[in-house]
Amino acid sequence: MIIDVSRYNRVIDFKKVKAAGVTEVISRIGCNFNADPFYARNYLRANDAGMKVASYFVPNWTYDRTLQLEAMAAMLDGVGWNRDSMVWIDCEVTNGYSGTTLRNAIQQFMVSSNVLLGPTVGIYTGRWWWDPNVGQTSWAANYPLWTAAYTTVPLIPKGWTKYALWQYSETGKIDGIPGSTDLNRRP
Repeated sequence: MIIDVSRYNRVIDFKKVKAAGVTEVISRIGCNFNADPFYARNYLRANDAGMKVASYFVPNWTYDRTLQLEAMAAMLDGVGWNRDSMVWIDCEVTNGYSGTTLRNAIQQFMVSSNVLLGPTVGIYTGRWWWDPNVGQTSWAANYPLWTAAYTTVPLIPKGWTKYALWQYSETGKIDGIPGSTDLNRRP
């Protein structure tokens, strides 16, 4: 089982989480220049509990993308990020951009992320957001897809034919996590 966590989950007991059957954790790095206050704690404690750890980042398309990437890289380096683990770029907000401007901003961010972080960069989005805001692209399939769809089957956005991860629930109950958390699975 794979979960993703952030400051909204507060303090997590990762030993209990692992005992509940979770094998992988995706921890939120932050949003634009703001670190998630629980990122380092979640990343390091999940790693110490023996789980595979990946990360995700929420950019703001209107801010300087280079500075955001540098901030993200610094946060990753701060936890001793393993360059073999995935970093997902969360694409769910337009920040007032639309059409070609939004598509270009996302594409440039992804290309720059790949240059800075290597081939372990993917896109987190849902068909509900991607299709009306970004639509069909020739480049999206160059990046693994983590799709969000709280349905009985994964919904694949335009530009991809397959997914790497499917976030299928936002109401998961896992021992060690107060409240609910997102649940994910591989194909």
